[in-house]
Parts: sequence; structure tokens; C-alpha cells
Amino acid sequence: MGSILRIVESPQLGGDTLWADMGAAYDLLEERTKEQIEALLGLHDFVRVFGRHLPADKQATLRRLRRTIKAAAPKASESLSYGIVGYKLRRKAVAYFGYWKAHYALYGLGSRVTKAHAAELKPYLQSKGTIQLPADKPLPYALVTKLVKARIAEIEKAG
Repeated sequence: MGSILRIVESPQLGGDTLWADMGAAYDLLEERTKEQIEALLGLHDFVRVFGRHLPADKQATLRRLRRTIKAAAPKASESLSYGIVGYKLRRKAVAYFGYWKAHYALYGLGSRVTKAHAAELKPYLQSKGTIQLPADKPLPYALVTKLVKARIAEIEKAG
């Protein structure tokens, strides 16, 4: 369950925020409605939702990148944040990925992982927390697997 914020009137300055308790709202539902809700499964798919405007080859690359990360981190949970797909393990970021006009991007792998693989990452443009993989070249899926597995090991070692 979560909370929903609804703006009825937005004052220029200040104002009160009213929250709805979704747990309490759920408790008030009829049993039949609860059973229907419990049977539902919510899925998100970056390619379907955010990437449908992309050319087919870019969509295929994103799908393969997603499968690569999921295979390297099978226990990680998938999430969607700020329009990019991400994976977390024990509530810690494993990896996020996205697509921009000229590159695919990996985020959230952590500085220890990127420093440990600096030689292999040298061909790719990097900034704090981001690895850019050129969109006009094949993606280094084996390297992505290695980076994700290193991040998983780091998270598991930390406990």
C-alpha cells in the first residue's frame, strides 16, 4: 500500500498537505473487491511504456540489456524510477539503465565497481555514477554482466 497526494488548490505560498491512508482505505473495501485486487499483478516495462517511440533496433537492445542485467542479478527486484529501469538488492541499487539519443547509459554501479574495472571501462565515456555506451556500437554485454555481478558481490559482502 502507499499514499496518494492530491492537490485540490495550490496556494502561492505555504498551505497544508493532506494525505490519504491507503491501508485504511483498503481495510474498508468489501472482501470480494479485496480478492479481485489480490489477484492482480502490476508490471512495468521500460521498452513498452517509455521506449515505444524508439526504433525497433534500440528497443531490441534495451530488451537484451534488461535480460543481461536480470540474468546477472536474478535475486534483484526491478523498479522504475525517473523513467529508467533499475534493479535493487536488499534495498541497495545494483544497476539502472536508460537510453539517450546517442548512447545507452548504466547508472548506480558504485565507484568501487567502476574503479575495479577501470581498464575495461576506459573506452567508454564516464561521469560520476554514469557509464555511457555508444548507441552506434554493439553493447558489451559480457562487461555489463561482470559489472553487475561485482556490484551484487559488493552488496552481499556488506550484508
